[in-house]
Amino acid sequence: MTPPAPLAPAPPRRAPAACPPHSCDVVVVGGGLVGATLAIALARHGVPVTVLERDAGPVPDLLRGELVMPAGVAVLEALGLLPALAPHVTPVRGVELRHPAWPRGPVAIDYAATPAPPGVPAAAWAPRGLCGWRRPLYEALRAAARACPGVTWRDGWALDALAREGDRWRLAPRRSAAASAAASDRRPDRRPDHRPDDRPDLLARVVLACDGQQSRARALAGFAAVEDHRATLVQGVVARGPGAAAFAARGRVVVGAHALGAAFAFPFPDGRVRLTFEHALERRAEVEGALGPDADDAVARHLDLVRAALPDVWADLGGAALEAEGPLAVQPGRTLVLGGVVREGLALAGDAAGCLDPFSGHGMALGLQDAAALAAAVSGAVAGAGTVAGAGDGADPRSLDRALRAYEADRQRRLLARREATAPLAWSFLAGADPLAQALAARVGDAWSCPARAPLLGPALAARFAGFDLPGTSPGLALAGLGLLG
Repeated sequence: MTPPAPLAPAPPRRAPAACPPHSCDVVVVGGGLVGATLAIALARHGVPVTVLERDAGPVPDLLRGELVMPAGVAVLEALGLLPALAPHVTPVRGVELRHPAWPRGPVAIDYAATPAPPGVPAAAWAPRGLCGWRRPLYEALRAAARACPGVTWRDGWALDALAREGDRWRLAPRRSAAASAAASDRRPDRRPDHRPDDRPDLLARVVLACDGQQSRARALAGFAAVEDHRATLVQGVVARGPGAAAFAARGRVVVGAHALGAAFAFPFPDGRVRLTFEHALERRAEVEGALGPDADDAVARHLDLVRAALPDVWADLGGAALEAEGPLAVQPGRTLVLGGVVREGLALAGDAAGCLDPFSGHGMALGLQDAAALAAAVSGAVAGAGTVAGAGDGADPRSLDRALRAYEADRQRRLLARREATAPLAWSFLAGADPLAQALAARVGDAWSCPARAPLLGPALAARFAGFDLPGTSPGLALAGLGLLG
């Protein structure tokens, strides 16, 4: 029997040829709330945009994003996005604050007390906030962005490298781990080195980073933080109860003080409510001791904390009939302030540009205002010049730089103003039994409940809690309303 001939060696595999970079006008990194809204706004202004979104599957349902203040709702409304979001949100008319140091009882802040913006008739002015699920809210916005003419959406692509090349930014996207795993599951027969989904690098005139608190674009571009700390922890569950629908109809977010921190009740659609508790990081051992080691017990103990801080809300929601849906979620509350948010041809937006402690409640509205401001800045800078990529063919690139610098100055002002206006209130709620915090809380309650101060402070405080700036006011006015300036 003739032995079989030896197999010929396999030819060496050639590495895939490098693809030439793809030129585009504007790249938005991150397709969350801010990135999706910014992409739609740019496209509506006639600026084509490419979005790189890391996630390829469902939106993670993180413990954040319960409230969009009226300033953020105004951005969504101007873009015509509210009808798509309506099934996933509950409208709210204001906030109710409760503290045991307030002898006059709860303080209600109505968004409707905010003065109408210039050019808006008072009769047509009806500011409202929105509460709802993060996942369906984001997914509805992403669907709207994908369907928007002028938006090129790429799911499952993370940013691997970012560098300046001449007058452009070179972005090297890579397939995210989750997207690669999903692709392998769909086509297990493909060889590992055969990557049909590879994309060429991108060369963009403008990069707008909206990729969140852990922004990869921010790190690659070398932005430095002047303050970055995690001073609190936030825990929460979504619950269903027989009184949740009636609670939602009241249209208020309710905040109550507790010896260990502050409890929040956010009305959600479909007979649900988000119940959260925020506390200072140094109180972690006390809170965890109250929660107990068992997961089910932790949820029950968490609800006990909410009940102690908001007893009547607890009773209205159904008391012992409340049922938590899912485990207790916990995440740090972060404060991040940057020295700047703009480089030549690059800008940060949303949490990537800095964020405040969750107690402030400004995160989503601040990010949506960023989206509107950046869309106006970029589109205004290239008006009459065709596209951004045409800036080298007659357009003045300095106009774009000036527009981004103006956005930066305004963004930093808005962030710091909201911090100054809310930080004292947050401390008075989160510091528990601290005597100074109790004294501050008493002054706050007295000032806000004083009828003589209502005509002056009512509109300013409503505007602050709604996320708006009042012409001619400053953070000092808000501090006066807190009772700190007499």
